[in-house]
Amino acid sequence: MTPDDIRPLLAATPFEKFYLNLSDGSSYEVSDPGQVTFSPTGGVIAYESRGRRTLIALAHVATVGFAATSSGDPFFLKGRG
Repeated sequence: MTPDDIRPLLAATPFEKFYLNLSDGSSYEVSDPGQVTFSPTGGVIAYESRGRRTLIALAHVATVGFAATSSGDPFFLKGRG
């Protein structure tokens, strides 16, 4: 995954929440574009939620998921965060 894969999702109007699914099975819900910033080199995401900052190497982001449209339930469980 690269910053160019994620930036359009953050800039979308209207913004739609999405999930960063990592190779270790964890996931992070991005419900606001302000939760994600990129390192100057672009290889790391700083994810902020509930006052906690987590650094995520983009090389470990396996997929990006979205909520199901019919019921609003996510396709997977929210991971540790």
